[in-house]
Amino acid sequence: MTVQDVVLKSFEDDIKEILEREKPDVIGLQICRKRRDALLHRRKWENTRLTKELLSGQSLGTLFSQLLYINSLDEMGRDSQYTRSIKAAVRYAAENRIPVVYLDRDIDLTIKRAWYSLHGRKKLAFVRFVRRRLLGFGVHDTNDGKMMPMDHLTESISGFAPDARKILVDERIEYTSRKIKRQAQARKMVALVAENELGAIKKRLESPKLTAKTSELETLKIKPWKPYVKFVIPIAFFSFVMYWLANMELAQVKEALLLWAFVVMVLCGAGAALARGHPWSILTAIVLAPVFSWMLIGSGWIAGIVELKVRSPNIRDLKSLGRMKSYSDVFNNRCFRPLLVGGFANIGNLIAISYLVPIIVRMGAA
Repeated sequence: MTVQDVVLKSFEDDIKEILEREKPDVIGLQICRKRRDALLHRRKWENTRLTKELLSGQSLGTLFSQLLYINSLDEMGRDSQYTRSIKAAVRYAAENRIPVVYLDRDIDLTIKRAWYSLHGRKKLAFVRFVRRRLLGFGVHDTNDGKMMPMDHLTESISGFAPDARKILVDERIEYTSRKIKRQAQARKMVALVAENELGAIKKRLESPKLTAKTSELETLKIKPWKPYVKFVIPIAFFSFVMYWLANMELAQVKEALLLWAFVVMVLCGAGAALARGHPWSILTAIVLAPVFSWMLIGSGWIAGIVELKVRSPNIRDLKSLGRMKSYSDVFNNRCFRPLLVGGFANIGNLIAISYLVPIIVRMGAA
């Protein structure tokens, strides 16, 4: 395959004129489906209930990735050349019944691969970056409109995490090139890509070693033992408590369990109430506290999910996090409140455990 088989253009060009002149069999856009939906159906996307998105299988990471993209898009301006080009290409494809191929990797997968490539303090820097972007703390840089939103996001992350540049820039160019090669075979394609990556993609398409396989760029490289690490501390804690309970008389065991249940129920419920949780959320924190406290995670996150369901926020609420100016705004935001309910209930759980463990040890040693 050579570059002559594909008409490569940037989003800065006159897209409608190019498409009418070239009359392609397929149109390629350097964007993924999730970003397309967020861009083309923005109002519908912003009014989407978070519970609906989560129950349909999307993770919070996916939503945060989309929000990072939308924030970068806003910095360009809602009526930027990039936005107009995407809309013009999609409209032309619909009117002429031409298939559209999305050439970029899923934004959620890209952000996750970047996250797993970071270590130690770089991950903390990434968390601070996301916090600033979504909450608006300390963000002063703006996009002058010449840089695509994904490129702007990429440059921002690469600034404090150079190691992630390979994932965010080099892999993106490679993935786009492979996708073009796979989709353009035996068909005339007009591919619209970021202007600053146009030269690199042309060079890759001219390489005889370029493969059309993208599977290796669509997987997460996670060490096989990492998924099990989260179970180590809860199992160790449960074993520790069981050891001391095994040294007690039956009457002492009953007394210890009743004391445990009472204290964790009271403090978990108090935490959820302090966060102004819905009565159903508070009740959930209380009822589930005796069971979940043994796993150290507490019943708070279940109470938070109930809060999310009862007072379901939408993505617009998630975006409004950046406009909060007081503690009252924090507590009243429907997106933030489930986190507060879960967090406060779990703080109550940790306080209860800190109080109960020495008591159980003394009872077992007596």
